[in-house]
Amino acid sequence: MKRSQLLSALLLIALLSTCTKESKEDLIEVRQQMGIPSAYDLHPTQGVLYQGAYLVWAKSGNSNRLLVAYDLQTQTKRWEMDCNGLLGWGQAMLIEGDYLIADKGSTGFSVINLVNQEVMVSYRYDTTPGFTSVTPPTIHDGKVYKGVYSPSLGWSTVLSIDIDEGTVHPEFQWLSNMDYNRKLTTPLVYDAEGGALNLLMLMELDYQDADSLIDQSILLINGNNDYAVNWVNTLVPANAQTPVFYLPVIIEDDLYVAYGDVVASYDIHTGARNWKRALEWSNFPKLMVKEGALYLNTNSSFSKLDKGTGDVVWSQTLMPHPSGAAGFSIYEDYLLYASYDFSPLILLNPNTGDYYEGDYSEVEQIANPVVYNNGALFVTHTIEDEVIGFVVE
Repeated sequence: MKRSQLLSALLLIALLSTCTKESKEDLIEVRQQMGIPSAYDLHPTQGVLYQGAYLVWAKSGNSNRLLVAYDLQTQTKRWEMDCNGLLGWGQAMLIEGDYLIADKGSTGFSVINLVNQEVMVSYRYDTTPGFTSVTPPTIHDGKVYKGVYSPSLGWSTVLSIDIDEGTVHPEFQWLSNMDYNRKLTTPLVYDAEGGALNLLMLMELDYQDADSLIDQSILLINGNNDYAVNWVNTLVPANAQTPVFYLPVIIEDDLYVAYGDVVASYDIHTGARNWKRALEWSNFPKLMVKEGALYLNTNSSFSKLDKGTGDVVWSQTLMPHPSGAAGFSIYEDYLLYASYDFSPLILLNPNTGDYYEGDYSEVEQIANPVVYNNGALFVTHTIEDEVIGFVVE
């Protein structure tokens, strides 16, 4: 299939059998508007936009690891950066001003100055024996926050890294207890009344006695960066054996968290629970916020929730591979995403839950698209190593 035909094959989009049938006059047209050939192998991780450029991880022919910026106006390569040995290469990218944060998960992360393509921070928390992390970083007011812990030593702390200075500061620490293995998430950080800096995080506590009986519970903690604790709720009681893999989300003054077969909402100031709703069990439920609306991605479904009650507005079973929905973009009446890594484009109507998918035999594979130019253009890259831009009509 020729590159010029990429995505234009979606002109005849097949409506999957699980969706409500719509008139054929209402078919969605996806047209390619731009193509920038690459001399490198582009990584399936979703790219990011920075000052009119599309940034993507890549490998050269001799397997050198790179970060490459493609100018979307001139449709040429703007610059490339050698990333051999970089912590976080190939992982999800976060942009904060002129900085890119790449997180290596359990090992550490790097901060890159995009103005001069230099590494500002390369921080490893595993240099302290036993320390690790399970959740991605969050950013607030020019600082990167990470929750790190030692499962065997019972230590857990929140660190902040000043992006400009590259300095590391402890912001919060839970009392150590050698009897408990503990896992502390990265905090959600917000400015509270009176100028305090509040940190919302989850803490999993595991205790195993001499008879190998495991006592596990998960706490929801609201603390200050002066080590004070504002309130603590038991999110998951002892012995429930229900892990929490993803960070909660905040909308205005409410916190939303999903775990196992539960989604719940809490007042961030008092810790009072607003509501709790049962879900179909999922090992990896993930909540997302787009344009003030609350969405849930589970094992094989994608749902919109009423943020005031937790009721399901609509729910759609996604096949195959729904995990790509975690990086969706919004365009008018549709959510757009690639189903999984280099996969066909999916368009999901957020009002009805109906979704459309390209014909696997005709559509080349793409990474999750990102919105460019006020939503008039979407940018992504393909398995055939091309940066492309397309419009939806």
